[in-house]
Amino acid sequence: MLPTARTLAELRKRELWADIVERWIGPPNKPFMRKRKDLFGCIDIVCLDGLPGVLGIQATSDSGGNVSARAQKIREECPAVRDWLAAGNRLQVWGWSKHRVSEKSVRWSPRIVTITLDDLGEFHTHVPERRKPYRKHKLKPGDGLAAFAKDVGKQRRKRKAKPGQRELVNLSEGESA
Repeated sequence: MLPTARTLAELRKRELWADIVERWIGPPNKPFMRKRKDLFGCIDIVCLDGLPGVLGIQATSDSGGNVSARAQKIREECPAVRDWLAAGNRLQVWGWSKHRVSEKSVRWSPRIVTITLDDLGEFHTHVPERRKPYRKHKLKPGDGLAAFAKDVGKQRRKRKAKPGQRELVNLSEGESA
């Protein structure tokens, strides 16, 4: 059973209203191309637990420091978390691990880490610089395909020949590149 399903089962066992809000993105007929998308990048399940606001839960396993890594990711990489918490909602990370109860039986139990506004330090967003286009065309909106082809042709003629190649010559204008 996956951590999300285990969390949902535990919440329903406690008779709380809960549902999954993460979704799969990509073509349905190609499962290898699909990706999971969480609500605001960090919430798998929302729950109405009788307290003011909505409880958002990130479900994971508790092996290998997953709970700490998820909590750190939420603190550093999810800008919507600050608004989520400021609106009176709550956020928790549930990490599931096995605990031996007796010699033959094992019980799953969650480690719950609550994230508050005090946990969030200064938040700086990183906006990547826009990539420059490979070629700059001197075209204006409304220019047709013929103008585009003519502009591309000029750029090709202006390229310098590599060593061992002969230069391109434009016979109509009589100039060499």
